[in-house]
Amino acid sequence: MLRIARRGRCAFANLEHTMWQSGAAAYDKGFGPLTSQAAVPLLEAVHAGQDVRLLDVATGPGFVADAAAAQGCQVIGVDFSSEMIELAKPLMEKHEYLTFLQGDAQELPMATGVFDAVVVAFGLLHLPSPMRCLAEVHRVLKPGGRMAFTVWQTPAEGTGFKTVVDAIATHGDPNVPLPGGDDVLPFFHFADAAASADALADAGFARASVESRSLPLVARLETSDDLFQMFATGTARTRAILERQTEAQLAAIRQAIAAGGEAGPRGEHGYEVPVPAVMVSVQKPIK
Repeated sequence: MLRIARRGRCAFANLEHTMWQSGAAAYDKGFGPLTSQAAVPLLEAVHAGQDVRLLDVATGPGFVADAAAAQGCQVIGVDFSSEMIELAKPLMEKHEYLTFLQGDAQELPMATGVFDAVVVAFGLLHLPSPMRCLAEVHRVLKPGGRMAFTVWQTPAEGTGFKTVVDAIATHGDPNVPLPGGDDVLPFFHFADAAASADALADAGFARASVESRSLPLVARLETSDDLFQMFATGTARTRAILERQTEAQLAAIRQAIAAGGEAGPRGEHGYEVPVPAVMVSVQKPIK
């Protein structure tokens, strides 16, 4: 079933890999409770269930893979970060048919046409060439198989990403150069339904089967500083931008993000900040 491929990483891929290697635990703690809210919708979109062979691409700490295995799926989770895989591996003790492998989402180490379903939870945002990943997903799916992915919604007033983006633009430099950053798609590219449909059609999927809908995810924070901490320690591209600010800029950004968090509604256990996502699903043609 495995297909081994090796290729040198570009500068942007190296940046992403470095960030996830060092930030895996912070992502698990900070963004994990947020991104895991997308697991059920993703699995519903690909008709996950008993004995469905499912591939979780960019599995991270394995949130979606865990939920899929709990539904009876035969699951493989793949991620290019060894630190993420180490976080996920204990989940294999819970489920008989759950395996985690280190591998490249753009050159999946699997044979052709072996999966009933593929999910990519927030992984496309972090790839130098998302189109290569979509083509690989199409390759490993069986005819008639389904795939679904999630990405973050374009920042809107009152949302977590809007608060962070505005704070960096107002108090810092959002245009600090990142390695290889000029050659990658904008962060919110796939939040646009037309852009997603075009990319999936180019990868060989049936355009008529593409569906897109919003997911109203919510970050629940104990303190107003937690939103800054999530982005400063548990992300890749945004964390890299924050790390390239001056000390004075970073302090002002942090204060502005905290103020934005405090402006939102309070929940039973702290602050509640909307961080909406977009889920896109599609089916591989049978012929």
